[in-house]
Amino acid sequence: MTGLLIYGQSSFLQVLEGARAEISETYHRIVQDKRHHELVLIGVSEIAERSFQDWAMRFVMIDGVNGPKTATLLMKYGVSDQFQPTLFSDSSAHSFLLAHSREFAA
Repeated sequence: MTGLLIYGQSSFLQVLEGARAEISETYHRIVQDKRHHELVLIGVSEIAERSFQDWAMRFVMIDGVNGPKTATLLMKYGVSDQFQPTLFSDSSAHSFLLAHSREFAA
């Protein structure tokens, strides 16, 4: 399984890539974990190839980090310059995560 997890403004946005059974098992484990609340599944889709194949699970914190660049990406793919994951569509969330990972590749 591969993916990207972004944290900012007390919220997370995560993409999981891999075999359907593995993703389903992981998502259900996250849902059952009492540390997580107010989960919103933005989308599920089949992919031809992984977008985040270089990371088992990359973690990025965006609170106060790379402010202007992150705000620009949020405006491009979201609905405001504030990180509000539940306002993303499936495709805009993926586009934001992909653009962010390319912009701030470590």
